[in-house]
Amino acid sequence: MEPPVGRLHEDAPPAGAALGLFVAVALAFPFLGGLAQLANISFGLLWTELFLFLLPAWFLVRLFRSDAGAWLRLLRPPPAAVALGFLCGLANYPLTGALEAVVRGYVVAHWPKVAHMFDIAASTLGSVAGWQRAVLLLAVGFAAPLCEETMFRGLILRSLSRRLRPALAIGITAVLFGLVHYEPIGFLARTELGVLFGLLVLWTDSLWSSIAAHAANNLFATALYVFASGTSDAASPPPSQLLGLAAIGVALTAPLLIAIRRMHRPQPEPAAAAPRPFLAPALLWLGLGALSWLGLLGLGVHAGTFAHQIAR
Repeated sequence: MEPPVGRLHEDAPPAGAALGLFVAVALAFPFLGGLAQLANISFGLLWTELFLFLLPAWFLVRLFRSDAGAWLRLLRPPPAAVALGFLCGLANYPLTGALEAVVRGYVVAHWPKVAHMFDIAASTLGSVAGWQRAVLLLAVGFAAPLCEETMFRGLILRSLSRRLRPALAIGITAVLFGLVHYEPIGFLARTELGVLFGLLVLWTDSLWSSIAAHAANNLFATALYVFASGTSDAASPPPSQLLGLAAIGVALTAPLLIAIRRMHRPQPEPAAAAPRPFLAPALLWLGLGALSWLGLLGLGVHAGTFAHQIAR
């Protein structure tokens, strides 16, 4: 059973600590993550996901308990939850795409330079060639879902759920998820995705369901860019088509969510697990993060990547 709303728990990260970590990551993201990705978009994205999202969330949980994997709902992926989560990510894409297209169409019509500046697909997939596309696909299709879901639906949502009603906790987490990408055109779509991912975790008691949905969304968007248009600057479809796409997304996703909700059998809260010393591994990962970040910057300077990216 979930603990009563409003009760404080010393055996889990408090909501204030989780939100404080989010603020720290959000402030560090443009500088640390931005420079790493300017140096090399593929390896920089992997670095960002690992050292700004996954490891900080993991070590914050370890401050309070030794069984971080169990508390984050990362143990024993339930096959049905993973499969249904992946299907939800695919089924929901028409709705996500329609929401982003509406915003993009408005921005293109009024601020075309801003739309080009925030063309994330072109600045990532469109700027990578050869074997590094495989690295980028790994970052987008696996690392980003695992690391971002651990931070948002693992740490932040679970921490907020101890103080707030589930709907409010999911909504706040979804907004934070949309904000941290620093991409205003995709903010509405990512917030909607955050709500979907939060519902999946709430109704499956497994973070793997939202990881699967996140991966499905990212992989489908990548495939659509590579094999369909090759650009996200194409003219926005008319409103009637966007409304139809959104309706298709809702119609495809709703039955899956209903099935997941009916399958839900609440899992017991993991028993309190006293934290074990972890200063040595934390310092090791911190050192690896700093050295790899400096190495990426050095490679970027040597290859002239920074000048090329700034010129773009």
